[in-house]
Amino acid sequence: ARNVVTIANNGPLYVRGDLDIDGAPSDMPGVRFRAALCRCGASKNKPFCDNSHLKAGFEDYGAIGEKGPGVGAASGRLRIKPLQDGPILVSGGVTLIAGSGRPAWRGDKAALCRCGESKNKPFCDGSHKAAGFRSE
Repeated sequence: ARNVVTIANNGPLYVRGDLDIDGAPSDMPGVRFRAALCRCGASKNKPFCDNSHLKAGFEDYGAIGEKGPGVGAASGRLRIKPLQDGPILVSGGVTLIAGSGRPAWRGDKAALCRCGESKNKPFCDGSHKAAGFRSE
């Protein structure tokens, strides 16, 4: 009933709710309700996680320092749009859960890092440009 993104300790973005993921294959009907999205930049199956973060040595403890603008209810359709060579845009009411398990951010829109280079994880700070991140 709620749209939630959990920032995994040293791992992916675990997303659940009423999801609309741009480019999700039709043979993956389960991703309409839950998905693991890459945030290290190394997955060979972007935007989805394939556990490449383990081999890549990706480290981020999933801390979220910002509160966000807030939303009434983090429900309804959550649109997930991976931008070409850029972040994952989420739009629709959503709650972000820190790696500690604490509901830490609520809002209607966020740009989430998927290159692994942002200094403001889980949010994008534009580091993908300098890093030469490629989504394909």
